[in-house]
Amino acid sequence: MVIRSFIFFILLGFNIISAQNKGELKFENTSYDFGKIAYNSEAKAIFNFKNISKFPVNIKRVSSTCGCTVPKEPKSPINPGESSEIIVIYDSTRVGPIRKTLTVYSDAVNAMITLKIIGEVLPKQ
Repeated sequence: MVIRSFIFFILLGFNIISAQNKGELKFENTSYDFGKIAYNSEAKAIFNFKNISKFPVNIKRVSSTCGCTVPKEPKSPINPGESSEIIVIYDSTRVGPIRKTLTVYSDAVNAMITLKIIGEVLPKQ
């Protein structure tokens, strides 16, 4: 029992130390409302964020719930104090409500961040 407790505290200490050497991203907003948009119009959402830590952060990938939503993420590391953005293009030829989720994967302390876009594409005129 003593050995298990000792191993637990060693692993806990390792996790705390490794978390201290990671960056942290702070998003201005994690949701974007297109409102009502015209059929086949530009539907672009921009998610601004900043590295609020002392360590660089790499965005590994941004995944989308469907092919109608195309994210464009930064390819180079976001250095401490630096700001960047994730651009999301939505295919506005799909009439009806927009309810999509994107997931940002990085090597930051907050390694998985969820972004949402909502709105409605109006019928073709």
